[in-house]
Amino acid sequence: MLTGSAYRSLYTPVNGKEYSTRFDGRYTLHALGGKEFKVGKNKKNILGINGKALLAGGNRYTPIDLAASIEKGEQVLREDQPFSTKAGDYWRFDVGLSYKINKQRLTHTILLDIQNVTGG
Repeated sequence: MLTGSAYRSLYTPVNGKEYSTRFDGRYTLHALGGKEFKVGKNKKNILGINGKALLAGGNRYTPIDLAASIEKGEQVLREDQPFSTKAGDYWRFDVGLSYKINKQRLTHTILLDIQNVTGG
């Protein structure tokens, strides 16, 4: 399965000017796939393998006024440029393995779900 979204996240303060919000990444893409196999002596048990990939536009942040921060001795943001800088895109890959044991009137499921395999 492949899904995606294109969007904008904006706000308008009292000054009437439109700005991006922190979450204005502009897009997300998801790819999801998996397969199940019947296994065991009577082919009643199920081994499942799946994966998911996500790519999303990075969140936004307000830049720091370096000169004012040095002078004041603490972080000073450029309030005239709210959320004008975009962080890098976000990429993630998840993997899952499952084993389902089917018995009469009883089912056991063992699941291993590894999120963010690539550490990105």
